Amino acid sequence: MKFYSIGYGGRDPKDFLEILMAKGVKTVVDVRLRPDRARFGTWVKVKTPDKGIEKFLAGASIGYISLIELGNLFLECDNWEARYKTLLDQSGDLLVGRLTGVPRGPEIFQTAGR
Repeated sequence: MKFYSIGYGGRDPKDFLEILMAKGVKTVVDVRLRPDRARFGTWVKVKTPDKGIEKFLAGASIGYISLIELGNLFLECDNWEARYKTLLDQSGDLLVGRLTGVPRGPEIFQTAGR
């Protein structure tokens, strides 16, 4: 299984979708800590899948899963890289293990803020 990371910030939704489709992405795994907050409605995870990012991706037959526990809890800290590395060193297998339940496709894409 391949994993990629892509940021959505500043991207035109059409361009974002073209990148996903060109790579044959079947599922987006969203690791944002607050997927319910985004500057533009296209990127917002809402309570029902008929709106926001889920609807946008479904229109291209791309699945969506939010796994906030894979996001970086320490982005606001000066030493976020060291703290996040420690978290992954100590609990990474447990956290990444959640990805085993993601529907398999040729590739799985993660969105990430950094």
